[in-house]
Amino acid sequence: MAAGLGLSFSVAKTELMRWRKPKEKGERSECTVMFQSHVIQPAGKAVQWLGFWLTDNGETSTHFRKKFALAHRKAASARDNFTDIAVWSQDI
Repeated sequence: MAAGLGLSFSVAKTELMRWRKPKEKGERSECTVMFQSHVIQPAGKAVQWLGFWLTDNGETSTHFRKKFALAHRKAASARDNFTDIAVWSQDI
């Protein structure tokens, strides 16, 4: 089906996520799937797809928590770089 649309997927990068209804509680499924002689393992609590973090229960908090942490790290790095530039320019 994907090949007919000119799409290809890396089976080696594929992760298995079983979507659960909000009322489904308990352990996550640990079953694997065999596809084109590759064993596809179940994902952890979240998988990243097209830049968005998806969880098996549809919550968005994981996505935003990871994005805010990334933004915080980048802001801290920019602040550190700016401080280094300010110190360097004072030495001139």
